[in-house]
This record gives sequence, C-alpha cells and structure tokens, in this order.
Amino acid sequence: MVAYVADSLIRREIFSMNFVRKFCNSVSGFGTVLGLIGVCLSGCDVSLNKFFFIFAIAIGGFAYNGQNLTLLDMSPEYAGTLLGITNTIANLTGFLTPLVVGALTDGRNTLHQWRIAFSITASLLAFASFVFIFFSTSNKQDWADQEPSSDVISHVPKEAADQRKKYNSIH
Repeated sequence: MVAYVADSLIRREIFSMNFVRKFCNSVSGFGTVLGLIGVCLSGCDVSLNKFFFIFAIAIGGFAYNGQNLTLLDMSPEYAGTLLGITNTIANLTGFLTPLVVGALTDGRNTLHQWRIAFSITASLLAFASFVFIFFSTSNKQDWADQEPSSDVISHVPKEAADQRKKYNSIH
C-alpha cells in the first residue's frame, strides 16, 4: 500500500522522488525509534511491549520505499552492488549487538539495562535517519553512467542493451 501511494505521489508530481524517498525513510526510522521508546517506557507490561514491538517492526516497512529504492534510483546499473555493500555494513549489527547487549546485561539482567540497550538502538537509528535526510539523494549519479572499459561486455544484441539503459523508475 505504501509503495502504491508513494509511486502515485511521484507520478502525479505532487512530491519529488527525492522527497518521497526521504519521507518514507524518515517514517520508518523515526517510527521505529518511537516504538523502541514505547518499549522502554512500558516497563513490564507484556501487552504494551508486544504492541510497541509490533508497531516498530510494521512501521519499519516504510524503509522499502525509502533507502532501498534510493539505491536503484541512484544507479540502476549498480544497484545490486550498492545493496550488497549497504547490507554488509548494516548486517554488522547482527554481530555487534549481541556483544553490546551481553556486556550490558551480564550479571545485571534488569529492566534498566534493557532500557539502555533499546536506547542505544533508538539513538543509532535516529542518527542514521538524520544522515539519510541530509546526505541522501535519489538523483541518478554521474558515476552510474560510465561506459564499460571493454567493447564486449555480454552477448546481448546492442539494441537490447540500449533498451536496458533507458531506465525510468516510474512507468
């Protein structure tokens, strides 16, 4: 549903693609931050914790129309490579988070320690969202238009290859 609305806003030229990508990413990032703050404030109330965790995960889906599509907008030709690089960096948290949480909760598995862990996560996510707002762009990059160094890059006929270069993110 979010993708349909976002594409409609861009196609009808109500908002620029850059604005829509930044807006969707901001809703995802700051919405998740609000969900984590809710978890911190809900104490031991299981129902509230479930609600805030589900909210944080669900609102995170806006990122698919934010930062994920920005990579495709910036460079359709290298989007897979860019996604691989960004996912590698992003997935480092899968190794680092257990170390940090383990250090925080080792022998002190208290509500206060978990609040610290969720606060660290929320702070990093808010920082990343601000970085995206101020430094990202969905404009196609100059380096994305570089011609290959070799004349033969595939066995696809030249006409078919030229058609692939005519990428438009909104049809």
